Amino acid sequence: MFHIGLLSNRPLLAAQAFGLALMAAISYVPLLQGVFHTAPLSLGDWALLFALGSLVLVGDEIRKAVLRRKEVVR
Repeated sequence: MFHIGLLSNRPLLAAQAFGLALMAAISYVPLLQGVFHTAPLSLGDWALLFALGSLVLVGDEIRKAVLRRKEVVR
């Protein structure tokens, strides 16, 4: 992520935006709430989702950094 840049892959960014918009629509559009049996997410729910998603991203970046260091040592 740090070598090629967070915003360098436009198709991936578009797919992520689409997924987020779809999730928000399912959670907030009354017609879709009825179809999928969902309820609106609270601010705390969004914060938890953001924190857990960030934790996965940070963990994977740490894993890749460790693997890179092992390659340099060899």
